[in-house]
Amino acid sequence: MPMMTYEWFKTMHGPHFPHPPWAPPMKFPGVQFAVGGTPLKEHRKCCPYSMKQFLDANFPSKRPFYLVGGWYGTELSNGQQPPGIPGYYTEPVGTAMRIIAGRKRLKSKEYKEETRNFTIPARLPDMKKYDQTSWEYTILVNYISYSQALWVNRMERAVAKGKEPDPSPWIKEQKELAKVIKNLEKLIALAEKEGIVEEDLYRNTGIAYGRLKCEEPNLYPKVDCLGQTKMRAMMKKFLEVTKKPKHETQNEKLVVDNPTKFINLG
Repeated sequence: MPMMTYEWFKTMHGPHFPHPPWAPPMKFPGVQFAVGGTPLKEHRKCCPYSMKQFLDANFPSKRPFYLVGGWYGTELSNGQQPPGIPGYYTEPVGTAMRIIAGRKRLKSKEYKEETRNFTIPARLPDMKKYDQTSWEYTILVNYISYSQALWVNRMERAVAKGKEPDPSPWIKEQKELAKVIKNLEKLIALAEKEGIVEEDLYRNTGIAYGRLKCEEPNLYPKVDCLGQTKMRAMMKKFLEVTKKPKHETQNEKLVVDNPTKFINLG
Protein backbone atom coordinates (compact mmCIF):
# COMPACT_ATOMS: atom_id res chain seq x y z
CA MET A 1 0.00 0.00 0.00
CA PRO A 2 2.82 2.56 0.64
CA MET A 3 3.91 2.04 -2.99
CA MET A 4 0.56 3.42 -4.12
CA THR A 5 1.65 6.85 -2.80
CA TYR A 6 4.16 7.13 -5.67
CA GLU A 7 3.15 8.68 -8.97
CA TRP A 8 4.64 5.84 -11.02
CA PHE A 9 2.63 3.11 -9.29
CA LYS A 10 -0.51 3.55 -11.39
CA THR A 11 1.28 3.47 -14.76
CA MET A 12 3.94 0.87 -13.94
CA HIS A 13 2.01 -1.57 -11.75
CA GLY A 14 -1.63 -0.82 -12.54
CA PRO A 15 -1.65 -2.70 -15.89
CA HIS A 16 -0.20 -5.80 -14.21
CA PHE A 17 -3.01 -6.26 -11.69
CA PRO A 18 -4.82 -9.46 -12.68
CA HIS A 19 -8.31 -9.02 -14.00
CA PRO A 20 -10.02 -12.23 -15.13
CA PRO A 21 -12.55 -12.13 -18.00
CA TRP A 22 -15.40 -11.92 -15.54
CA ALA A 23 -14.04 -8.84 -13.73
CA PRO A 24 -13.22 -5.34 -15.03
CA PRO A 25 -9.69 -3.85 -14.83
CA MET A 26 -8.61 -2.18 -11.59
CA LYS A 27 -9.65 1.47 -11.39
CA PHE A 28 -7.40 4.21 -10.00
CA PRO A 29 -9.45 7.39 -9.32
CA GLY A 30 -6.42 9.68 -9.38
CA VAL A 31 -2.66 9.90 -9.84
CA GLN A 32 -1.44 8.58 -6.48
CA PHE A 33 -2.88 7.39 -3.17
CA ALA A 34 -2.80 9.72 -0.16
CA VAL A 35 -4.45 8.98 3.19
CA GLY A 36 -7.73 10.86 3.23
CA GLY A 37 -6.94 12.29 -0.20
CA THR A 38 -4.57 14.87 1.37
CA PRO A 39 -1.53 15.41 -0.90
CA LEU A 40 1.94 14.78 0.48
CA LYS A 41 4.71 17.38 0.03
CA GLU A 42 6.49 15.16 -2.46
CA HIS A 43 3.40 14.84 -4.68
CA ARG A 44 4.11 17.04 -7.68
CA LYS A 45 1.04 16.27 -9.74
CA CYS A 46 -2.61 16.86 -9.05
CA CYS A 47 -5.37 14.49 -8.18
CA PRO A 48 -4.49 12.32 -5.17
CA TYR A 49 -7.12 9.79 -4.13
CA SER A 50 -8.05 8.39 -0.75
CA MET A 51 -8.32 4.68 0.01
CA LYS A 52 -12.08 5.11 0.34
CA GLN A 53 -12.22 6.63 -3.16
CA PHE A 54 -10.13 3.74 -4.49
CA LEU A 55 -12.42 1.13 -2.91
CA ASP A 56 -15.56 3.01 -3.94
CA ALA A 57 -14.28 3.00 -7.53
CA ASN A 58 -13.81 -0.79 -7.47
CA PHE A 59 -16.80 -1.91 -5.37
CA PRO A 60 -19.12 -3.70 -5.76
CA SER A 61 -16.73 -6.24 -7.21
CA LYS A 62 -16.95 -9.78 -8.52
CA ARG A 63 -13.31 -10.24 -7.57
CA PRO A 64 -12.28 -10.36 -3.88
CA PHE A 65 -10.04 -7.65 -2.42
CA TYR A 66 -7.58 -8.40 0.39
CA LEU A 67 -5.54 -6.41 2.88
CA VAL A 68 -2.15 -7.66 4.08
CA GLY A 69 -0.28 -5.89 6.85
CA GLY A 70 -2.95 -3.34 7.80
CA TRP A 71 -4.21 -0.02 6.46
CA TYR A 72 -1.70 2.70 5.63
CA GLY A 73 -3.19 5.23 8.03
CA THR A 74 -6.77 5.73 9.14
CA GLU A 75 -9.49 7.58 7.23
CA LEU A 76 -12.04 7.33 10.03
CA SER A 77 -13.36 10.59 11.47
CA ASN A 78 -11.17 12.29 14.08
CA GLY A 79 -8.36 9.80 13.43
CA GLN A 80 -10.17 6.97 15.21
CA GLN A 81 -8.13 3.87 16.05
CA PRO A 82 -7.59 1.16 15.03
CA PRO A 83 -7.11 2.42 11.46
CA GLY A 84 -9.99 1.85 9.11
CA ILE A 85 -11.84 3.06 6.02
CA PRO A 86 -15.42 4.39 6.32
CA GLY A 87 -17.95 1.97 4.86
CA TYR A 88 -15.57 -1.01 4.72
CA TYR A 89 -14.94 -3.95 7.03
CA THR A 90 -12.04 -6.42 7.09
CA GLU A 91 -12.45 -10.03 8.15
CA PRO A 92 -9.28 -12.02 9.04
CA VAL A 93 -9.04 -15.22 6.99
CA GLY A 94 -5.44 -16.26 7.76
CA THR A 95 -2.44 -14.56 6.20
CA ALA A 96 -4.70 -11.78 4.83
CA MET A 97 -7.91 -9.94 5.58
CA ARG A 98 -10.84 -9.91 3.17
CA ILE A 99 -12.12 -6.39 2.48
CA ILE A 100 -15.90 -6.24 2.57
CA ALA A 101 -18.20 -3.31 1.76
CA GLY A 102 -20.39 -2.59 4.78
CA ARG A 103 -20.26 -4.50 8.06
CA LYS A 104 -21.69 -7.85 6.99
CA ARG A 105 -19.52 -10.90 7.72
CA LEU A 106 -18.70 -13.55 5.13
CA LYS A 107 -21.16 -16.43 4.98
CA SER A 108 -19.96 -19.62 6.66
CA LYS A 109 -19.24 -21.53 3.43
CA GLU A 110 -17.31 -18.66 1.85
CA TYR A 111 -15.41 -18.03 5.09
CA LYS A 112 -14.26 -21.65 5.30
CA GLU A 113 -13.11 -21.55 1.67
CA GLU A 114 -11.16 -18.33 2.29
CA THR A 115 -9.39 -19.73 5.36
CA ARG A 116 -8.34 -22.76 3.31
CA ASN A 117 -6.89 -20.48 0.62
CA PHE A 118 -4.94 -18.40 3.14
CA THR A 119 -3.66 -21.16 5.39
CA ILE A 120 -1.10 -19.92 7.91
CA PRO A 121 2.17 -21.92 7.57
CA ALA A 122 2.50 -24.80 10.01
CA ARG A 123 6.31 -24.53 10.11
CA LEU A 124 8.37 -21.49 11.01
CA PRO A 125 12.08 -20.63 10.77
CA ASP A 126 14.38 -21.78 13.56
CA MET A 127 14.73 -18.51 15.45
CA LYS A 128 18.01 -19.55 17.09
CA LYS A 129 19.69 -18.56 13.83
CA TYR A 130 18.18 -15.07 13.57
CA ASP A 131 17.98 -11.81 15.54
CA GLN A 132 15.23 -9.19 15.77
CA THR A 133 16.55 -7.28 12.73
CA SER A 134 15.98 -10.23 10.40
CA TRP A 135 13.08 -10.87 8.02
CA GLU A 136 12.67 -14.23 9.70
CA TYR A 137 11.89 -12.49 12.98
CA THR A 138 9.39 -10.25 11.17
CA ILE A 139 7.75 -13.36 9.72
CA LEU A 140 7.41 -14.83 13.21
CA VAL A 141 5.83 -11.65 14.61
CA ASN A 142 3.43 -11.51 11.66
CA TYR A 143 2.61 -15.20 12.12
CA ILE A 144 1.58 -14.58 15.72
CA SER A 145 -0.40 -11.47 14.75
CA TYR A 146 -2.25 -13.11 11.84
CA SER A 147 -2.94 -16.27 13.83
CA GLN A 148 -4.33 -14.32 16.75
CA ALA A 149 -6.57 -12.26 14.45
CA LEU A 150 -7.88 -15.43 12.80
CA TRP A 151 -8.78 -17.19 16.06
CA VAL A 152 -10.25 -14.07 17.66
CA ASN A 153 -12.40 -13.67 14.56
CA ARG A 154 -13.54 -17.28 14.88
CA MET A 155 -14.49 -16.55 18.48
CA GLU A 156 -16.48 -13.50 17.37
CA ARG A 157 -18.26 -15.56 14.72
CA ALA A 158 -19.11 -18.15 17.37
CA VAL A 159 -20.50 -15.44 19.64
CA ALA A 160 -22.56 -14.06 16.75
CA LYS A 161 -24.36 -17.42 16.44
CA GLY A 162 -26.04 -16.70 19.75
CA LYS A 163 -26.35 -17.73 23.36
CA GLU A 164 -28.17 -20.55 25.04
CA PRO A 165 -31.77 -19.73 26.05
CA ASP A 166 -32.11 -17.06 28.76
CA PRO A 167 -31.20 -16.71 31.57
CA SER A 168 -28.08 -18.71 30.64
CA PRO A 169 -25.18 -16.38 29.57
CA TRP A 170 -23.29 -19.06 27.63
CA ILE A 171 -22.74 -18.98 23.89
CA LYS A 172 -23.86 -22.09 22.01
CA GLU A 173 -20.61 -22.77 20.17
CA GLN A 174 -18.64 -24.23 23.08
CA LYS A 175 -16.70 -26.71 20.89
CA GLU A 176 -15.55 -23.90 18.63
CA LEU A 177 -14.63 -21.86 21.69
CA ALA A 178 -12.48 -24.73 22.97
CA LYS A 179 -10.60 -24.74 19.62
CA VAL A 180 -10.06 -21.00 19.89
CA ILE A 181 -8.63 -21.31 23.40
CA LYS A 182 -6.37 -24.22 22.44
CA ASN A 183 -4.84 -22.30 19.54
CA LEU A 184 -4.48 -19.01 21.43
CA GLU A 185 -2.67 -20.91 24.21
CA LYS A 186 -0.26 -22.32 21.59
CA LEU A 187 0.44 -18.79 20.36
CA ILE A 188 1.12 -17.60 23.92
CA ALA A 189 3.61 -20.43 24.42
CA LEU A 190 5.36 -19.54 21.15
CA ALA A 191 5.45 -15.81 21.90
CA GLU A 192 6.82 -16.36 25.42
CA LYS A 193 9.44 -18.79 24.13
CA GLU A 194 10.72 -16.23 21.63
CA GLY A 195 10.45 -13.27 24.02
CA ILE A 196 7.72 -11.53 22.03
CA VAL A 197 5.35 -9.39 24.11
CA GLU A 198 1.89 -9.48 22.53
CA GLU A 199 -0.29 -7.96 25.24
CA ASP A 200 -3.61 -8.39 23.45
CA LEU A 201 -2.90 -12.10 23.13
CA TYR A 202 -3.32 -12.45 26.90
CA ARG A 203 -6.40 -10.25 26.89
CA ASN A 204 -8.13 -12.07 24.03
CA THR A 205 -7.37 -15.47 25.55
CA GLY A 206 -8.83 -14.19 28.83
CA ILE A 207 -12.00 -13.11 27.03
CA ALA A 208 -12.26 -16.56 25.44
CA TYR A 209 -11.90 -18.27 28.82
CA GLY A 210 -14.54 -15.92 30.23
CA ARG A 211 -17.02 -17.36 27.74
CA LEU A 212 -16.19 -20.95 28.65
CA LYS A 213 -19.12 -22.63 30.30
CA CYS A 214 -18.99 -23.33 34.06
CA GLU A 215 -20.52 -26.56 35.29
CA GLU A 216 -22.19 -24.87 38.24
CA PRO A 217 -21.81 -21.07 37.94
CA ASN A 218 -24.32 -20.38 40.72
CA LEU A 219 -22.04 -22.18 43.18
CA TYR A 220 -18.88 -20.33 42.20
CA PRO A 221 -16.43 -19.92 43.98
CA LYS A 222 -17.36 -22.89 46.19
CA VAL A 223 -17.31 -25.01 43.04
CA ASP A 224 -14.33 -24.21 40.82
CA CYS A 225 -14.88 -22.81 37.32
CA LEU A 226 -11.93 -23.28 34.95
CA GLY A 227 -13.04 -20.45 32.69
CA GLN A 228 -13.22 -17.90 35.50
CA THR A 229 -9.88 -18.97 36.97
CA LYS A 230 -8.04 -18.89 33.63
CA MET A 231 -9.70 -15.62 32.63
CA ARG A 232 -8.31 -13.89 35.72
CA ALA A 233 -4.85 -15.38 35.18
CA MET A 234 -4.75 -14.09 31.60
CA MET A 235 -6.05 -10.65 32.52
CA LYS A 236 -3.40 -10.42 35.25
CA LYS A 237 -0.66 -11.17 32.69
CA PHE A 238 -2.18 -8.58 30.38
CA LEU A 239 -2.05 -5.92 33.09
CA GLU A 240 1.58 -6.81 33.86
CA VAL A 241 2.78 -6.18 30.30
CA THR A 242 0.35 -3.65 28.83
CA LYS A 243 1.49 -0.16 27.93
CA LYS A 244 -2.05 1.17 27.82
CA PRO A 245 -3.00 3.94 30.30
CA LYS A 246 -4.85 2.86 33.43
CA HIS A 247 -8.14 4.44 32.39
CA GLU A 248 -8.24 2.08 29.38
CA THR A 249 -7.73 -1.09 31.46
CA GLN A 250 -10.35 -0.62 34.16
CA ASN A 251 -12.48 -3.57 33.02
CA GLU A 252 -9.50 -5.94 33.05
CA LYS A 253 -8.52 -4.69 36.51
CA LEU A 254 -12.09 -5.28 37.71
CA VAL A 255 -11.78 -8.91 36.64
CA VAL A 256 -8.49 -9.40 38.50
CA ASP A 257 -9.51 -7.51 41.65
CA ASN A 258 -12.66 -9.58 42.23
CA PRO A 259 -11.38 -13.18 42.51
CA THR A 260 -14.57 -14.57 44.07
CA LYS A 261 -17.10 -12.72 41.91
CA PHE A 262 -18.61 -14.48 38.92
CA ILE A 263 -18.06 -12.27 35.86
CA ASN A 264 -19.74 -12.98 32.54
CA LEU A 265 -17.87 -11.79 29.46
CA GLY A 266 -20.19 -13.60 27.04
